[in-house]
Amino acid sequence: NDVSGEYNGSGYSIQVKVTAPSKGFTIQYAESIDGPWLNSLSYKNVCSAKLIYYKVTAEGYSDTVGSAKVTITKRPVTLTSGSASKVYDGTALTKNSVSVSGSGWVSGQGATYTYTGSQTDVGTSANTFSYTLNSGTTSGNYAITMKTGPLTVTKATIPGDGAEPGAGTVLEGGLSKFDATFVYDGEGHTIKTNELVAAFRATIGNDFTVSYAVGESGGQGLPALPPTDAGAWMPVAPDFTNVCVTSVWYKVTSANYRDFVHEAR
Repeated sequence: NDVSGEYNGSGYSIQVKVTAPSKGFTIQYAESIDGPWLNSLSYKNVCSAKLIYYKVTAEGYSDTVGSAKVTITKRPVTLTSGSASKVYDGTALTKNSVSVSGSGWVSGQGATYTYTGSQTDVGTSANTFSYTLNSGTTSGNYAITMKTGPLTVTKATIPGDGAEPGAGTVLEGGLSKFDATFVYDGEGHTIKTNELVAAFRATIGNDFTVSYAVGESGGQGLPALPPTDAGAWMPVAPDFTNVCVTSVWYKVTSANYRDFVHEAR
């Protein structure tokens, strides 16, 4: 009978069943009808319809010669790199692992992996890798599929557990380290924007923008609220000339951090 199967590292041979004679007989095999004839013959590597000739010999009977085919298909192996995620911390996210599925490597065979995937800033990228087959592992015997898991970095919260970063304290009755108090002098004044920018730069680096908005009334007896209209936010802090106590909200926006919104006066 013809025999077929996927590569298993051991090899395949044809199947010969002798129903007569009942007394002793021998079976020999060869790659060519002209021999040489061997007591066993198998094919190990991937092949298609490879002929094996057989010869049955028994005392008192004519030799019987025939052939059958061996087909060995590639062994399917799927290599999938590991997935990982973390909150942004300024260091590269990597995951040096590969899982093997499908029929897997034949025992004693396999590959060595080199990892190139890396994600530092907020976002998602493929955990790329390459492989080198180990000694004794033949690429032609495998159908190898590569898949990559994702590396995902999510936005961090600006350090401080909700409090403002940077040096300084909030004065009694104040809202922010960047509150500012002035005596009327006919000039325009606003909150301490230079100190604000410097404090956040020292905490999260240079990759951020600050926008400002005048606080909205929260209703009688209620604190001011940050504006919900995107158009209310402006890149420059508003100036105030006349005597007042006014809320100025500021919003720090960064690619790697969640928005930080706080009220100052």
